[in-house]
Amino acid sequence: MDAFRSIGRSLGDIAASGPMGTPPPAQGGGGKFSFRPDEIEAIVKDWLELAVGYEDSRFNSRDMVIVSGPGAEIASETHASTARISGQAYIDSLNDKAEYCYSQAQKFQDALSDYKGVERSSVRRITAAGDSAPSNSGEI
Repeated sequence: MDAFRSIGRSLGDIAASGPMGTPPPAQGGGGKFSFRPDEIEAIVKDWLELAVGYEDSRFNSRDMVIVSGPGAEIASETHASTARISGQAYIDSLNDKAEYCYSQAQKFQDALSDYKGVERSSVRRITAAGDSAPSNSGEI
């Protein structure tokens, strides 16, 4: 979960809103903010690390959907069936969380690509290649 904390630090006051339904503290400037390209690259990397963490958890949880009861009686099978359903719900939740992280990473990557005037690329392809977005100076 270090990636999650890093995302929060990178976003700073943007993520520091008040309780549900209340606006964040007034900062002046009408809600405008800017990031340098290297900051966006770091945010993309953090979202991708978080997504990979969820995928790892999903992989490590696969045994939860193949559990069997200790006996042949109906109570054992009912408990095992309930455990499998719960395990599948957990795995589905991890999948949803990973997809959300990939979506957030893609939004930041798209903004960076637009700023640099380069063709957009899939963060999943970047992740698979083991690369990170190229650096550039300036501010967005």
